[in-house]
Amino acid sequence: MLKQNLLHCEWQSTLRKPSTWRTWAQRAAFVELDCRAGTVFSDESHAISAAIAGQGVALLSTSLIEPELRSGVLLQPFGPVLNTYAFYLVYPETREADPHVQDACAWIHAQAQASLLLF
Repeated sequence: MLKQNLLHCEWQSTLRKPSTWRTWAQRAAFVELDCRAGTVFSDESHAISAAIAGQGVALLSTSLIEPELRSGVLLQPFGPVLNTYAFYLVYPETREADPHVQDACAWIHAQAQASLLLF
């Protein structure tokens, strides 16, 4: 890790508990890691592309890179895993009883539960 280029996602700083290299290093007890070094991206999709291109290592949302993990394009060699994201499903209150909305909610919930079991 000490010789790897760290890829950062700047936008995550707006989250209450952003996934940062500093947080990762603290949880991994990796005190030697210079968490300020590396390349900064304003969009996670750019960090994903950089990681795929071999330009460094990144802390990425597993829900966004699940196909790349399954195919082996990207690897998650070790933890710790940072569970820091919060997602909200929103819809108009008047559509709460709509069967399509209920089906979508059930599907999203099932997918979220399944992705938690993968990692």
